[in-house]
Amino acid sequence: MVRRCSLALGEAESPVRVRGGRCQHCDSVSLRVFPHRETVLCVIPGCRCSDPSCACRTDSKHRHSWVRAE
Repeated sequence: MVRRCSLALGEAESPVRVRGGRCQHCDSVSLRVFPHRETVLCVIPGCRCSDPSCACRTDSKHRHSWVRAE
């Protein structure tokens, strides 16, 4: 309940480490999941995918991410 209230008030969601998961782009064990956003991201700053239109290639502050469907 506290976490849901914090999210509703705009506080940052804490990421959870993905055990045994490796990034398909950099092969690092650096994946983190944001359960409420249902999003996984690679936390390695230099990790980039090969899609030229992906935000991880066009914005240096953006990390590659996957939504639940992916």
